[in-house]
Amino acid sequence: MREPTSESVREMMLALMSAALTQIVAMNARADELARAAHEDIDPCFAAAMQEHARRYRVEVLELQGRLATLSGDYTRRFHAEI
Repeated sequence: MREPTSESVREMMLALMSAALTQIVAMNARADELARAAHEDIDPCFAAAMQEHARRYRVEVLELQGRLATLSGDYTRRFHAEI
């Protein structure tokens, strides 16, 4: 099996960073929606469940942001000479 070329690795890393960013934006939007809906005039138990799900999305966003930061740092170190 051949080693991947520098360009193919670069493209894969850029695609991963783009996908992570897209997922971060989408999860933040979902969390915002749930948090807003939880403040509407609804059953308190249902509101609490919605707030809990919103918090879980926020935690996932933080984890993804950490992975994106790591990947971005790796990308910069690997391809710094090309920037």
